[in-house]
Amino acid sequence: MFVFSISKKKALRAGVLVLALFAIAAITIAAILTAVDISAGENRLPIYSVERADNKVGLSFNCAWGNSNTDELLEILSTAGVRATFFVTGEFCDKFPEDVRKFAAAGHEIANHSNAHPHIKGMNINSLIADTKEAERKITMLTKKQPKLYRGPYGEHDTTSVATIEGMGYKFIQWSADSIDWQGPDSETIKRRIIDKSVAGSILLFHNDLENTTQALPEILTELKKKGLEPTPVGEMIYYNDYHIDNTGKQIFSVNVYSELSSYLEPDSPDVAGDSPDATGGSPVGATLAEIPIEIPSEYDLSSLDPQLAQEILDAYQNHDFSELERLAKENAEK
Repeated sequence: MFVFSISKKKALRAGVLVLALFAIAAITIAAILTAVDISAGENRLPIYSVERADNKVGLSFNCAWGNSNTDELLEILSTAGVRATFFVTGEFCDKFPEDVRKFAAAGHEIANHSNAHPHIKGMNINSLIADTKEAERKITMLTKKQPKLYRGPYGEHDTTSVATIEGMGYKFIQWSADSIDWQGPDSETIKRRIIDKSVAGSILLFHNDLENTTQALPEILTELKKKGLEPTPVGEMIYYNDYHIDNTGKQIFSVNVYSELSSYLEPDSPDVAGDSPDATGGSPVGATLAEIPIEIPSEYDLSSLDPQLAQEILDAYQNHDFSELERLAKENAEK
């Protein structure tokens, strides 16, 4: 009789491999189902900009080809005290792994810009998934963080590609202010293209490996701050839940804040006065909605509040950060 034996270590490795394969299969199936489950005539758009009540703008760079100005870019951003999002391809990771590590080590966000920089409009779904997953694998290996944002090569997208990428758990990001720096304009032209179109919630597009961008960037960051705008990584500016995207690609927070917060702050809820920090089970702030001295309008208007305060409320709600809501309540009550 033939007896097959396997060591515990090999068994463990085999188990991990099987689980990994199941996870990949699940993601692939979810992406395909999301792409297929699109009603006729529905148009899915990426996020071009964000409706925000504060002054944040998303600063982003596409990295696909070279790395001639990596150190200069990092120095400029560090001097300005600004962080950005770098959309990198898998091939960029292969060629310049140390640059990707430098971006991440400096506190910048690393996002997925595909693996081989293909034309994704009309691309086969399985091919798109495979390309995206390969870039994700390389980015995660270098940064120890899984990317959560995706930008299509050449700025391409269609309903199927957006649905597929979102089905993989990503937010598909476009832009609203384009430097068009890759065409080789002078630094003044780049500056005007960005500054003139930058408002709260704009997503700004640059490319690395371009000297004209390096020359223009310091003045652009200075001018943005003069306009009262705060450059920030895209992932820290967008919403991840409770939003819709209008026909211009603007992401808009679209939940009834009062009713949603009420579900966490019901006076009769046994969790209201509890010590548990579980944001999904009840309020950890030990207060009823009526006791929070911030009047939240019943619709997403918030026009009666200071814009900065309104945005902080929304951000805290998005993050289920009820301790922050309590802080905002106390701060507002003292004014």
